[in-house]
Amino acid sequence: MNSIEKLKTYGDLIHLLLKYGDPSILAGSGLSIPELKESIKREESKTKNHAERFTEDLEKLGPTYIKLGQLLATRDGLLPKEFINSLKKLQDDVAPVPFSKIEEIIEEQFGQPIKNIYAEFSVEPMATASLGQVHKARLKNGTTVAVKVLRPGVRKVVNTDLESLTKVFHFLIEKSEKVRRFNIINILEEFRVTISRELDYLREAQALETIKENLAEFDNIIIPKVYKSYCRSKVLTMEFIEGTKLSNLSSFKLTEINGHLLVESLYKAYMKQVFVDGIFHSDPHFGNIFYMKNEKLAVIDLGMVTTLSPTLQKTLLQLLIEISEGKAESGAQITASIAREINGIENQREEFLNGIANLIKENHHEAPSTVNFGSVLVQF
Repeated sequence: MNSIEKLKTYGDLIHLLLKYGDPSILAGSGLSIPELKESIKREESKTKNHAERFTEDLEKLGPTYIKLGQLLATRDGLLPKEFINSLKKLQDDVAPVPFSKIEEIIEEQFGQPIKNIYAEFSVEPMATASLGQVHKARLKNGTTVAVKVLRPGVRKVVNTDLESLTKVFHFLIEKSEKVRRFNIINILEEFRVTISRELDYLREAQALETIKENLAEFDNIIIPKVYKSYCRSKVLTMEFIEGTKLSNLSSFKLTEINGHLLVESLYKAYMKQVFVDGIFHSDPHFGNIFYMKNEKLAVIDLGMVTTLSPTLQKTLLQLLIEISEGKAESGAQITASIAREINGIENQREEFLNGIANLIKENHHEAPSTVNFGSVLVQF
């Protein structure tokens, strides 16, 4: 990336922060805040509502920001509802990569023509996403599979975007007391590690195999089978799942299925992942869970997987118990003990603990088996 491109990237990010964030974070930066805000105000007068503009702006900034938007869309409570609803379209409405580019990547990864690898390969994608897209195909032995292929050039784009994000926030940390209160650079580093793992499909293949083995006891929870000899760092070949996303099920259909049994199984599967296995699928939104005709649930897209140490598993279990028993003070202390330290936390500790205690009070009437643990932790 040349200097002009870098300046444009920095400018786009500053523009986004000003448009949707708190302009006071740029106070003392030397930037002409009033002029920038006036320019943004003129732009806003011509466009859609705030939430839709935010989604469109993220999409224009490319795959890294789309991924951030997708993550936000799965975290209810972090943003106003209208923003969450608008961001959800980022999960499905990403423009597809032309088949010629997909074919090129597959042949480069395997070192041979695509016709030598797959008996059939659908030109049109089944699904598109910010980092990759999925095509239906058939192996030489007749097995129908789903093939996920990394979007061309996406690794370079993501690395460049992360570099820009880091430099801009280093600049803001130097200039803004408000920004210095938060450990932004460490947060960006965590996001870099997470998204880098998602850009390596061999890692995802390993995660699929591990979690499939761990959840073998759940007859109605399906994890797609991986075909390892047809996988590379940019190509993931797995079992084809026939079903409907939970997010696309009609209200009428939902009344026909044994929802209680499926939800209970899914809940137990995630509790086992977290508290027994120490490795779990950390992006379980309704777009990643399919309802199958045989009344089973299939969990797909295991690019985001989190591992937990035995100590952290034990601490989280204790937190779940404290929540269910309504022990607000001790629950807040446990949460504080596992929360990462951020700059300025000493000045916010009382507010933080009070907020956690209030959340626990709101959920204390629930039994451990019915607490929406994931939702509560997100609010934490």
